[in-house]
Amino acid sequence: MNLIERFATADKGYHAIAGLVIFAAGAALTLSIGWGAVAAVIGGVLKEMYDRDRSETHTADHWDAFATAAPGLLIWLVSLLL
Repeated sequence: MNLIERFATADKGYHAIAGLVIFAAGAALTLSIGWGAVAAVIGGVLKEMYDRDRSETHTADHWDAFATAAPGLLIWLVSLLL
């Protein structure tokens, strides 16, 4: 399975939506896009740590952490360019 096939799944889409929500909450609470991006990264990493610790019922995947963090990081990077 190549990178595009691995990343273009419904599961990754759900992770991206969750990351966007985490980013928005973090940015709203701190009034900072940067901290919103940090919140999305932390949220993605913590979720995968949770999955790793419950490997008998969950599957940890570093691409899930990336999919969660990506929306917030992308918005933050675009804000730096504007």
